[in-house]
Amino acid sequence: MVHSKTARSAIAQSQGYDPRELVWCPKFIKKSAAISGEHESIERIAELAELLKEHGKAFAVYYQHYGSDTSAEDFQDCYMGQYQDEEDFVYQMWDECGRLKQLEELNINESYIDWSAIARDWFIDSYHSVEVGYHETYVFSRH
Repeated sequence: MVHSKTARSAIAQSQGYDPRELVWCPKFIKKSAAISGEHESIERIAELAELLKEHGKAFAVYYQHYGSDTSAEDFQDCYMGQYQDEEDFVYQMWDECGRLKQLEELNINESYIDWSAIARDWFIDSYHSVEVGYHETYVFSRH
């Protein structure tokens, strides 16, 4: 139980909370993806706390979804960013790779693009998203 309390305290501190107030709050523990197992080594807990401090909620969401076998490298390879929703992610990717510019050059208005359909296709097997709030969606690559 000591390790679990230490992990909760580290998670609370990494997110700017007073750990004395939140360590025993089940909603905080669940939402923060606190370490549920009591078998984590102190080194692993310290590593997770550092990742939470560095990446904040994005890593907490990743850890909660992918489990305790995750590593910093896995997270950095998979994390695509925070977006309003899946359609916003698709739009941003098209913008970054120049596709929106190409449409403009061809005099094709972007309002003709069905962002929802493209997002549905992309998120079937290439990407995974976790919506945690209004206009707060974290996107991860599946590859």
